[in-house]
Amino acid sequence: MATYCVAVTGGVASGKSEVTRRFERLGIAVADADVAARSAVAVGTPGLAEVVAAFGQGVLEPDGALNRSAMRERVFADPAARRTLEQIVHPRVRSLLQTQWQYASGPYAVVAIPLLAEGGGRASYPWIDRIVVVDAPLEAQRARLMQRDGSSVALADHMIAAQATRAARLAIADDVIVNAGGLDAIDDHVVALDRRYRLLVAHKSVADVAS
Repeated sequence: MATYCVAVTGGVASGKSEVTRRFERLGIAVADADVAARSAVAVGTPGLAEVVAAFGQGVLEPDGALNRSAMRERVFADPAARRTLEQIVHPRVRSLLQTQWQYASGPYAVVAIPLLAEGGGRASYPWIDRIVVVDAPLEAQRARLMQRDGSSVALADHMIAAQATRAARLAIADDVIVNAGGLDAIDDHVVALDRRYRLLVAHKSVADVAS
């Protein structure tokens, strides 16, 4: 079981997935908050039942699954609705992620949490040992969103503005990966961080034994 937890976070289109894929290639288990969020409101779960109780049957697909597109549009336009949904989903996501990283094999585990700054940072996730922020210039985020999703400039900027500011994310960072160039630079960053985290885990283990 892993004894050390590293969180990876960053703004939309910053390159978080590229970073977590590289940790996985190094043999590190990754628990993903987006995957946990889908599990939290899967068909037949108490989470989905609570969403329906709050928003009505209209949020469901004909097969009983959550209509994610309709739900996304609703909460994107209504901050109160977004808070209600977050109060249902976020505690379940935190619980799932904590269980997944604790039972992961390897010296440490990674949890990918895109909205860590928005969700309270360490106050909401006190079991996180270290936070990596994947940072990208605004221009790079905008260009990636337009290429990836076919977004207009206005929509891309709106999506970026709806999240925490770069300053807010960097304020919770222990380590920063600046993703402004090619993928080779990400490789080098992740290899260096992996080496650092293995050393931190080793030192922690020695300290635990000594105490």
